[in-house]
Amino acid sequence: MIDFLCSKNGQVVNIEEVVFTTMFNTLSNIIFGKDFLDLKDQRGTAGGLKEKLMKILENGLAPNISDFFPILQRLDLQGLRKQALKHMEEVYDSWVGIINERRSVATAYKEQCFLDRLIENGFSIEQINILALVSLSLSFYSS
Repeated sequence: MIDFLCSKNGQVVNIEEVVFTTMFNTLSNIIFGKDFLDLKDQRGTAGGLKEKLMKILENGLAPNISDFFPILQRLDLQGLRKQALKHMEEVYDSWVGIINERRSVATAYKEQCFLDRLIENGFSIEQINILALVSLSLSFYSS
């Protein structure tokens, strides 16, 4: 982050994007041992990952008629559940390759991340996906 800000000396910088990207990458490094977003990416999206996470949060925060009328819960009249599941699958696809790669590597990494520990303890890919999604979503609330 400091190198990026120094390279932008005298230019206008969207500090919200810089802080968000830094916090998101800090969490993704803790969990997966890798950055997902790039400060030099003008949109800061890394293939739409940020937008997909935002859509999941928007769907979760949107008022759902089923919350007020439980009898309608199965119908998903607004399609919020369907949209949220679609976006969650897209987000999971962003890191499923990393998870599978770590599972297949016989030798342990020198510096283990949270993902390595989860795999060592037999967590399923679904459990890892949920933990990662919740953890990375925290960066939205704090930015």
